Amino acid sequence: MAALTLKGPWKGMDLRETDAEEGTYALGINVDVSQGTIQARPPWEQVNQDDRLAFPVACVFDCPPFTPVILDASFGDSVPRVSVTDGESFAYVTSADCPDPPGSGASTPVAVSWVQAYLNDDGVSVPVALLVTAFATYVYDPRVEPSLAATLRALDPATDAFKVNAVNYSYWASVPRGPIAVMHQTRVYYAGFNQGVAASLAAPVPANQSSKMESVLSASRAEINLNPSMVYWSDESDPAGIRADHFIQVGFGETVTGLNSTGEVLLIFTDRNIYALTGYSDDTFQLSRVVTGTGCVSHQSIITEAGVTYFASQDGIYAFGGLGAPEAIKLTEGLQQLWTGWVSQMDNLLDPMRLRLQGTLGWPWVFNPARFAFIQGRVCSSRDFIAWCMPVAGSTGADEFRCLLVYDLKRRGWNVWTMANGDDIYDILEIGGNVVGLGAGGTLSRLAPTAIEEGGSGGPGVPMYWVSQRLAPAEDEYRQCRSVRFKVLSAGVFATGQGGSPVTVGSDAVPLDLPMACIEGEEASWDVVDDAGTANDYTERITRTAAFNTKGTTALHPNPAGSAFYGSAVWGTDVWTPFDWFTSRLDVNITSRWFRIGIIDDPYTAGARSNAVNCASITLELGPPESPNR
Repeated sequence: MAALTLKGPWKGMDLRETDAEEGTYALGINVDVSQGTIQARPPWEQVNQDDRLAFPVACVFDCPPFTPVILDASFGDSVPRVSVTDGESFAYVTSADCPDPPGSGASTPVAVSWVQAYLNDDGVSVPVALLVTAFATYVYDPRVEPSLAATLRALDPATDAFKVNAVNYSYWASVPRGPIAVMHQTRVYYAGFNQGVAASLAAPVPANQSSKMESVLSASRAEINLNPSMVYWSDESDPAGIRADHFIQVGFGETVTGLNSTGEVLLIFTDRNIYALTGYSDDTFQLSRVVTGTGCVSHQSIITEAGVTYFASQDGIYAFGGLGAPEAIKLTEGLQQLWTGWVSQMDNLLDPMRLRLQGTLGWPWVFNPARFAFIQGRVCSSRDFIAWCMPVAGSTGADEFRCLLVYDLKRRGWNVWTMANGDDIYDILEIGGNVVGLGAGGTLSRLAPTAIEEGGSGGPGVPMYWVSQRLAPAEDEYRQCRSVRFKVLSAGVFATGQGGSPVTVGSDAVPLDLPMACIEGEEASWDVVDDAGTANDYTERITRTAAFNTKGTTALHPNPAGSAFYGSAVWGTDVWTPFDWFTSRLDVNITSRWFRIGIIDDPYTAGARSNAVNCASITLELGPPESPNR
């Protein structure tokens, strides 16, 4: 028998039957390979809940001497609301006596942007956070008593703007707006304007001013007719001071979908292309198209990390290397069926995984393009990953943001994370060394730095599923697999019957929610090792086995023909030696042209325990079949 060994460090998930990169796997739900081994992602620990409405868009407001806080905006029946938290609890909720944007509500996402800037207050420069929507801009002032509604007020160009060139140029009298906004070189750039919305001016534009304005001026010359292809910017250090002629337009018929400041360059994303605005002043500004044919679907999806700009497009996640490498490279080629749908055997789940993944988690998923405008991406530097909150159109609902698409910056690989119950997660941020998640109904969760259980103390762990790529040393020949060995790091000590009512193996009690291992072959020849340690021949795939529950070292293996273990291994409080590597063996007898290995660590199904699997390598014993007829 020849040995075929799979070992880390694993790279990530790749759904392709062919062209999959080495080190990838066919399915990884809630898998974390950042340490080089197969284990469940860190759990979320729920720390607080507020009465905020659905779909927050958040930022971390961090400006000394004020305490860093998370601001997240949501829109209700009458007013925009901002919740403020330090990442541990919700300190307070602010509101403003301002009109609600049309079409907003508890279940309707509203596109907004947060911009941190300074405003002048009687000669004092005050750090504020601007909440920019399609209809108005609001100011969060950290100096105002949090319980007062004045903590959030509308930005007022009449009192908040300097308008240093008002003698020579017309300025906006309207409140700045546009749900797409960024700070770039001390100016605030605004975009995302709805067709037909007009910005009123403090004074009519004289006939002898810039000719580029003629096509967008009203008949009275006292209004600007805004459109989706425009980008406006403010004066330097004056977010509310917007000159009438300070705008550019991208290509005809294009819609600006995102802005991103990358130091000296402002990247302008549209639904079709990417533009770069270079220069420092009206005299030096230059707009050029740097990527053709690839656009962006969400301003909030754009992330720049280590000189590379990542963004969500209509058909995947892309990376743009900057003007020195002006090309958008698709990073999600191996996950394309999440955008296009499922073909071939990509939705062919192993039977032990089918009920949980299809019934509760709704796998296989397809992302929902109707919600792409609200994709949010965040970089978590302390964990070396970028995560995008993705809308899923699955069997459990069409409008759920229940998926985190996680890109490991070290291993350059993808993983799919979801919440234990398929709960929505809209945004994640870093504050005070913590990674904090914001979910539906005002749920505030913290990504555990250690093995804190999902859902808080005493809650169940993370549902983790892993499936290898197609394994075949010679695809045109049949091979017989007789043994699979997993090198696993034990996770501690199990008590008898923990996690559910036990079943009996000899005189010992076995928990129902122990980790599982399974193997499938292409042909209709399957072996099963059941919970009772009994070997059976079925024309179906492998079911649950007690193979992971081996005490201590590699000398002890499951014995499918008799009792659960060889030797003197016992169930009870001394099943595993804490944090010791051991080999767990799965005895099988399958003849096929290829094989696929699965690992399941789903404590959520039967009770409360932490995750247990940490697998470093998998070895299959393969040889020629015993006879041509198998």
